[in-house]
Amino acid sequence: MVLLVASLGAFTALQAIVAILFTSQFQTLSRSAGDERVFDLFGGVITGVQLIILITGLVIMFVMAFVLKHAMFGKAVKAVGDDEEVSKIVGINTRVIIGKVFIIGSAIAGLAGILVGFDTGIEPTMGLSLLLKGVIASIIGGIGNIYGGVLGAFFLGFIENFGIWKISGEWKDAIAFGVLIIFLLFRPQGILKK
Repeated sequence: MVLLVASLGAFTALQAIVAILFTSQFQTLSRSAGDERVFDLFGGVITGVQLIILITGLVIMFVMAFVLKHAMFGKAVKAVGDDEEVSKIVGINTRVIIGKVFIIGSAIAGLAGILVGFDTGIEPTMGLSLLLKGVIASIIGGIGNIYGGVLGAFFLGFIENFGIWKISGEWKDAIAFGVLIIFLLFRPQGILKK
């Protein structure tokens, strides 16, 4: 809990620093390569940038799932995640593993931020809503299951957009948190178990 609160505090401080140094105004990135329509799907338009985001996300998911399941590094990551003290006892350098996981996670988050910036633009406060949606998707899909997280993200996106089809878009976050509450009450392990 202490790490969670400290992380949220650091996140808020970094947002404020970025807003002070650059600006808190919404900025758009050049999207000329991805503005064209790729195809229509049930009345919705998928752009080139969105297709790149989807493909990149799927590639990263499959690579990470393979590494976690088959590579020694992945097995060490799972061991440290399950029990850090026992991992130290069996000879795993937990500090190195945690550092590498932090670097890999930061690189993936940076890439995701750049890609989303090309799709929707950027602002200093854009990360919090994406972070919360990621946590909700992870809980819906099943904590500790990489495929469950992706399934949870697709499910959450579908429910949010289907929900605002007939009502105002301002209800999107309320729908997401409503779905979270339903899952926490009736299926806390998520769609796919660990």
